[in-house]
Amino acid sequence: MFGSIISCTDPIAVVSLLKSLCVNKRLNTIIEGESLINDATGLILYTIGLKTYLGGSTSIFSVLGLFISLTGGGLLLGGVIGFIVAIVMKNLFNDTLM
Repeated sequence: MFGSIISCTDPIAVVSLLKSLCVNKRLNTIIEGESLINDATGLILYTIGLKTYLGGSTSIFSVLGLFISLTGGGLLLGGVIGFIVAIVMKNLFNDTLM
């Protein structure tokens, strides 16, 4: 469980380095998104480890089911929130984000 906590990367140093080198903003966004995926994976692994430690089922199917449900739920929730934020920003700033 400790390994899943410390394995999450810190994008601040990389992003600040990329900004100082005047790297393309698209690459910067990709690096930030990749770090979010790493953070989410670390949290999922921590949850699976904690569930196993507390006496939950440790079969490969239960762990895989938990991983898929947490990943799918995160993607669904992130997509819904992103869509709502895009609509709000479009209406507030009169910009074409979509």
